[in-house]
Amino acid sequence: MEQKKKNKVLFMFLGAIICVLFLTAIIQTFVLKGKQNNLDQLKGDANQLEQQYNQAKEKHDNIFKSDVSDTDISTEDLTDEFIDDYIKHEGEDENGNPYGEEGEKIIVVK
Repeated sequence: MEQKKKNKVLFMFLGAIICVLFLTAIIQTFVLKGKQNNLDQLKGDANQLEQQYNQAKEKHDNIFKSDVSDTDISTEDLTDEFIDDYIKHEGEDENGNPYGEEGEKIIVVK
């Protein structure tokens, strides 16, 4: 009789352990699924930030890779709309001053 009582207590104890493990597995499943959703959202945010960073880096590289010493303007760089004005102000008079149309104010930057 004593043995049956011990077996009954042992089975109840093992049953309780199995129930606790089963409930723990269910809870962990939902917790991990929520964390996986958060991780997926963070990965999406990281990809979006990486794209923004690459665009900003490309703009930065485009700005600062240009050769600053290449400031000479040629008529090939100008559109038809500005070529006449450029040629009009390109030359100098006999005193070495840049010229334009009569009556124009000419500012010489030195």
